[in-house]
Parts: sequence; C-alpha cells; structure tokens
Amino acid sequence: MASTTWEGKILEGPGKWDLMQAIMEGRWVRFSLEEDGHNNQITVAIQALEREDASNESWCIKGRGGMKGHHIPITQSLIWNVSIYYHSGSRKGHYQLTVKS
Repeated sequence: MASTTWEGKILEGPGKWDLMQAIMEGRWVRFSLEEDGHNNQITVAIQALEREDASNESWCIKGRGGMKGHHIPITQSLIWNVSIYYHSGSRKGHYQLTVKS
C-alpha cells in the first residue's frame, strides 16, 4: 500500500493547557497550517503526546486529523495520520500529514 505525505509549518495552535485537556478528555485541537503558501486549519485527535525536552514547552504529537477546504489534493480519505513537532510557548511548529492509498 502506497502512502503520500505533506509537510509544512504550523503557524498557530493550542496552548499547553489545551493540549493536556485534549489528551486527558479526548478533545480535538485545532492547528493553523501553511501549505503551499495557503493558510488552513486541521483538527487533530491526539493519540500520543510526548515531551520533547526539559523545557515543558516542546511536544511530539501523534494523532488523526481532518481538514476542510484544503489545498492538498483530495484523496479517497480526508482523515490523515498526523505527526507534529510543536512548541506550546511560541505556538508554532512543523507538521507531517500522511494518507495511505
């Protein structure tokens, strides 16, 4: 089974408290993305949240996400596997979306 991956910058996202609530209560969180010069949003169900370093602000996030009105080519599935490096202090980071086809 082949997979397609897109990567880009996170322009804005949730604060640390919102991340903690999302993982504890099963809430979805929203990230603003830059993709090919366009701004968009993805809503993510966090499946794993790992502290990246001792700053307590850097996170490695794994989850599932969905978008509306995206500029990424439409596939059979609008739900992607999401990998994120995110800094909750600056609310910026990097994302990788993967869909299997």
